[in-house]
Amino acid sequence: MKKRFRNGIAACAVTALLLGGAIPANAIDSDSAASASSVAEAAPVTNVNNIPLEQNDLALGGASVSALAEELPPASSRAALPDDDVVVEMPDVALRAAVLKQVGGGSTLTRGKMRLFTSLTAQNAGITDLTGLEYASSLRIVDLRGNSFPTIEPLRGLANIAQLNVSSSKISDIDAVSTMPQINYLQFNWTTVADIEPLRGKDLLWRVEMAGTKVASLDPLRDIPALIELYFQETPVSDLSPLAERTKLITLSAPNTEVADLTPLAGFPNLQTVNVNGARVSDLSMLGSWPKLSNVGFLNQRVAGAAAVASQTETTYRRPVATTAPFKMRSGVVLTTSVGATTTPEGITVWSPLAPDATELTTKVAGDPGPGSGATYSATLTYPLTHADFTNAPRTAAVNKPYNFQLAVTDGFVDGPFQLVSGEVPGLTLSDAGVITGTPTELGSFPITVARTDAYGNTITRAFTLLVAEKADTFTVKFDSSGGSAVQDIDGVEYGDSVAEPTAPTRAGYTFTGWTLDDAAYDFSAPVTANITLTAKWTVEVPEVVPPVIKPGTLPEGIVGRAYAATITATGSGTPVLSISGGTLPSGVKFDAKTGKLSGTPTKVGSFTFTVKADAAGVVATKAYTIVVSKDTVIPPCIKPRQIPVFADTPLSHKFYKEIDWMECMKYSTGWRQPSGKPLYKPQNNLERQAMAAFIYRMEAPKNYKAPKVSPFADVKPGDSFYKEIAWMYESKLSTGYREAAGKPTFRPHASLTREAMAAFIYRLEAPKNYTAPKVSPMADMKPGMSFYKEISWMYSEKLSTGNRVGATKEYWPKDDLSRQAMAAFIYRLVLDYRPGK
Repeated sequence: MKKRFRNGIAACAVTALLLGGAIPANAIDSDSAASASSVAEAAPVTNVNNIPLEQNDLALGGASVSALAEELPPASSRAALPDDDVVVEMPDVALRAAVLKQVGGGSTLTRGKMRLFTSLTAQNAGITDLTGLEYASSLRIVDLRGNSFPTIEPLRGLANIAQLNVSSSKISDIDAVSTMPQINYLQFNWTTVADIEPLRGKDLLWRVEMAGTKVASLDPLRDIPALIELYFQETPVSDLSPLAERTKLITLSAPNTEVADLTPLAGFPNLQTVNVNGARVSDLSMLGSWPKLSNVGFLNQRVAGAAAVASQTETTYRRPVATTAPFKMRSGVVLTTSVGATTTPEGITVWSPLAPDATELTTKVAGDPGPGSGATYSATLTYPLTHADFTNAPRTAAVNKPYNFQLAVTDGFVDGPFQLVSGEVPGLTLSDAGVITGTPTELGSFPITVARTDAYGNTITRAFTLLVAEKADTFTVKFDSSGGSAVQDIDGVEYGDSVAEPTAPTRAGYTFTGWTLDDAAYDFSAPVTANITLTAKWTVEVPEVVPPVIKPGTLPEGIVGRAYAATITATGSGTPVLSISGGTLPSGVKFDAKTGKLSGTPTKVGSFTFTVKADAAGVVATKAYTIVVSKDTVIPPCIKPRQIPVFADTPLSHKFYKEIDWMECMKYSTGWRQPSGKPLYKPQNNLERQAMAAFIYRMEAPKNYKAPKVSPFADVKPGDSFYKEIAWMYESKLSTGYREAAGKPTFRPHASLTREAMAAFIYRLEAPKNYTAPKVSPMADMKPGMSFYKEISWMYSEKLSTGNRVGATKEYWPKDDLSRQAMAAFIYRLVLDYRPGK
């Protein structure tokens, strides 16, 4: 690249700076131009007009809205609508007058009239409210510039609007434009609109004016293929890349904006006007890529150069010619400096005089960017400026002792040699690199003047006094133990001497690993040349980690409904942290990680497996536990037969002793008292129906049951034995009695209870759901369809009755009378065998 640049200088004899010698502008190689092709670079640019700084582009080119309005045909006739005569409220007097003038006839505005007119022009008419225009559905041309209405929302949905001018109004958004698919010409200059997103996708829009707005981004214009004229002067817009595909563009008006890069427009074949007066453009290398270019505004560009660092001790600053970088121009372009600086024949731009407190350098740069186009490019070039000086002074030297000191200047000052301007120190010399070295041979104070000059003649000059004494400067080495035991500082260390490493500090829980300076290990053999603080470096002592052990080995089982308690512990380094890492605890049981306690009341039966994790200083152990939860086993009362019979006629050897003993223990049967001795149970006697009622009543009836005053049976009356029990049987629907020809049913309390009646009583008592009797009877003497077949089959299926074995079959004997001992067996099986499983 540099080689091509030099060749370009040799080839372009016409390139020169008008102030000083002939220096070419920065030539652009074909491989470095952003968008311009080599053809565009070679294309001549001629007969271009300069757009003056004061020119208002908004007054140039393009038909005005009002003029275009005359080209529109009158609204077509249409059929009447039901609401044509509805009066339209239009509160703004000025707007109402303008609309009445447009529609003509009468002083009343109706919806029908509002639908007929197609254009509205009312410039600077004092309109503050557009309410009512929402009914002007045929509007195509609207010119309301210079009015102070705050919103155009009443225009929302007016789909026929093609051209709209709301410049110099009080609006802050153009959201309503998003509902105007026919819009092709839009002006909203000098408003506070900041967002043009409503324009995205408006593919008929060919002219947009938004000068003096707050719009900063042109991104929504990416999707407007018809765009040929764009005006956005005095806006914060800086980026033209959204226009890179808008190749139909004819006019770009962007004076006094932040635009700095025109390369997105390179190669636009139709571009005629480019006005960026007062912008920040420094690259016009693409100028030849616009074949139809005729009007340009490249004046008063605001260009920033690279930061400059001037000497604090001079009033002049020099740097390479200010008309090269940062400018990019076509080959042969001549830019000259005119104000604020001069340029030497050698190509050095000079600012003089330079104020001591100056913070920037400026110069005016101008030239024909064509070249030969007749156009003018001008810019104010500004360099941020800081001032440089020596940043240190020679330290005291010790006589007859080696001396070494590096002079330094402010960072950013262009590198150049150091020079001893005046004075000397016997035994010491100054190198071009600014190092004072040697061994001083005489005591005393020696004035010297040192200068540093860069490649362009900028010089920093400073006078010093170098003292040669018996001893050199002394320094202190401090020790920061960073939380360890204190270490004594070392004072009076002479320049160039080293210090011995002190005894290492100590710190509980840490190991000392050395002293550091600026986070690097310090070398105690190094010479001390300044006050320093050394910092102790420590590493944490990591104790041996003992893996955790989780106990106990197993956990106790649980019972539903009973409180559960167990404790899990862990031993290991420190205090191991417990947690449940997986699995499921029994429902109703919780784990306290802090105490390791399991507590709660299990609510469900099952086997529950979970994993306990113990973390001891990062070392983890796990253990799986299983808690089995079962039902609460309740031992029924009286389950164990007593070893001494309670009835005189029921010895321990009796076939149904267990059942009869249980009946008495449960207070279901008291037997018959005798004048002396134990009562009798009379196991072989037939069971009367009233006794059956008494047995079941004692088993099931509520304690507070009260018998009715009127008996449900004809043969049982209040006051009779077992009346309450028999009445309860009836009300509980366990017995319906016997129907009689007339009157109430009879219970027949003294009649013997048959086996089939007993089956019916118990079936009704248990009321099994969804039971279906088998099609084949389990009893030889019972068949489907017989009375109480279902009840007897159910008794057999639930093992409440085993039947009577007859040869190879079983029979139930349904009509036989039921003995008291058989009844005891039935009730025993019902309560202890059947019910617990349900």
